[in-house]
This record gives sequence, structure tokens and C-alpha cells, in this order.
Amino acid sequence: MKLRGAEWNVLAIVLATREPVNAAEVARHLRGPRRYRKIYPHVKAAVRDLVAWGLLERSPDGLTFQPDPARWGQRTG
Repeated sequence: MKLRGAEWNVLAIVLATREPVNAAEVARHLRGPRRYRKIYPHVKAAVRDLVAWGLLERSPDGLTFQPDPARWGQRTG
């Protein structure tokens, strides 16, 4: 699988945090609290791709990294 820059950025932030985060928190981390709206759609698209590839999991608490490489793979969507 080949990741784009936005996907790498999202994955790095999720890995660096100890608690689950949501896409808005990732966007704020990347651009600051006032300018995150410009990058938020790109973050959401990257999250969708990473979830489809099995690298991230969604939960009610937020996004978490899926550490089992057996569950990683080609996009299903």
C-alpha cells in the first residue's frame, strides 16, 4: 500500500497520542485551532482511507492505530 502525505500525517498524530483522537483534533494539531477548517476535509479523506486499509480503527472514543499487520491490506472501498 502506498500512503499519501496527508495519510502519513494523520497516522503519525494518531500514533503519537496516548488517547484516541478524532479527525477534528488531528486537523487542529496540523493547522492550529483557527485554521483547521481548511485542512479538515483532507484529514477526513485520509482517515477514511486509513480505516479502509485497516491501519486505523474507529471507536466511540476516537481513532486508534490497528497494530495487527494481518489486518492491513488493500482498500476495500
